[in-house]
Amino acid sequence: MTVAETDASEHALATYEPLAHFYDLFTRHDDYPRWCALLDDLLHRHRVPGKRLLDVACGTGRSTAAFRDLHYEVSGVDLSAAMIAEARSKAANRGISFQQGDMRDLPGTGPGHDVVLCMDDAVNNLLDDAGLSSAFASAARALRPGGLLVFDVNTLRTYRNWYAHDEVSHEEDTVFVWQGHCGPGHPEGALARADLTVFARDEATPLWRRFEAPHLQRHHPEPRLRSALRTAGLDVLRVYGMRPGTADVDDTLDEERHHKAIVIARRPPTG
Repeated sequence: MTVAETDASEHALATYEPLAHFYDLFTRHDDYPRWCALLDDLLHRHRVPGKRLLDVACGTGRSTAAFRDLHYEVSGVDLSAAMIAEARSKAANRGISFQQGDMRDLPGTGPGHDVVLCMDDAVNNLLDDAGLSSAFASAARALRPGGLLVFDVNTLRTYRNWYAHDEVSHEEDTVFVWQGHCGPGHPEGALARADLTVFARDEATPLWRRFEAPHLQRHHPEPRLRSALRTAGLDVLRVYGMRPGTADVDDTLDEERHHKAIVIARRPPTG
């Protein structure tokens, strides 16, 4: 059995369960309020019908809280119990409902959301076409007619650069070691792997503890995304290209120039 044929949830949990406690520190340079403000602007360009938002693969809830601060009525879902525990423990998330669940079969959300959001390249954790189709169909069921799905995916540029280099960073008593296993010729639609090792000082002893968080993703080309969205009954409104180092987008995607694609699709108003 190939890795693509195994359950993608096993790989996602192997990444995010051990990383949950360190996730905010690892992503400390990510400007979630700025990023969410960009997505809010894009949603309004496409006439978002209301303010009820479901944040899928919400992690520790930084995006959920950012959209709450933009006056959305928010709730969050994540596969990882450890991530949900972190989200619930944060004072900044007080009053937000978080529950554990798989994006391929969202738990008890029901139709009626104006927006289903899926940030931070979580869609790349879906390793085969069946998982992609199931996730989009589940999102469609959670949306009200006319509601919008918005998500981002990593581009070839990301896999040929960020997933192709090594980096060591540290903050406080934590060291992050990133080892990329891709290369400058990473093929379209292929699996991509990088290994993240976290070294953290033990608060009770003079020792350090080691945590492994392997990252396994698949590059999803734009035609594959469009096909899966159509199969789920969603209309693709736009695929934007996000410029590296900015919160700016172009109206068309260039896999060699943009580090992320941002996709907006709509459940038909009569669907």
